[in-house]
Amino acid sequence: MASGDLINEGLRNGRITLAIGPPDGVMLDVLAGGPLRILAGNACKPPLFVIAQPEIRSAADLRGKTFGVLSLREGSSKFIEKFAKTGGLKPGDYRVVEVGGAPARVKLLAERAIDAGLQPMPLNYEMEARGFSNLGWTGEFEPHYQFTSFNASRHLAQREPLLVAAMLRALLRGQRFASAHPVEASNILASEVGCESSHALKALQDTSRLGIFDPDLTGRVWVLNEFFVTCRRTTRSQQGRASN
Repeated sequence: MASGDLINEGLRNGRITLAIGPPDGVMLDVLAGGPLRILAGNACKPPLFVIAQPEIRSAADLRGKTFGVLSLREGSSKFIEKFAKTGGLKPGDYRVVEVGGAPARVKLLAERAIDAGLQPMPLNYEMEARGFSNLGWTGEFEPHYQFTSFNASRHLAQREPLLVAAMLRALLRGQRFASAHPVEASNILASEVGCESSHALKALQDTSRLGIFDPDLTGRVWVLNEFFVTCRRTTRSQQGRASN
């Protein structure tokens, strides 16, 4: 789906049973009195790489350029400022625009409508093969981060606890299979996402090497607590401005 907001709306209206998405969107929903809940962890490190136009070779080269991101409210957009800072840039030295998910960013990079975007594995390898610059892994400057979680409506979880538990067990078995049998899993991944098998295999190998996925789905509770404090502070600030 094009954004985390659309995924969360699907969870709220029952069209989606269980979703992998950013935990901060769920926390904002909770603070607004919504039904969404985090059930388990997923990616405990960001699987994103900074992909840019071929002539851009470092963070410093992004001055005056445009980043395309999924959402300005949640998820990956918060990595941009930290990465740009490594090149001596500050907000205002570059633009950040909301353009949608990874496939949209591939298209816009190819059209030169944006100059850089954060791309997940294996799309980062696909873009490198096409001549785009890979400026590095976002985990280098944000190593402790609950990037995604398994999310659902609490109404569904309360009504169908056995279904939710079965789905989580299946997801954990699939994750362990991919780790133990990367070649077989890469063929499945390649067919599902439409990429080359070699890129899918490299994605699985790097995912394991970098420790991207939570091995037991427990999530990084201390990171989630920090997320919640930040979300609550942001919500209170917005409410304060609205009342004024």
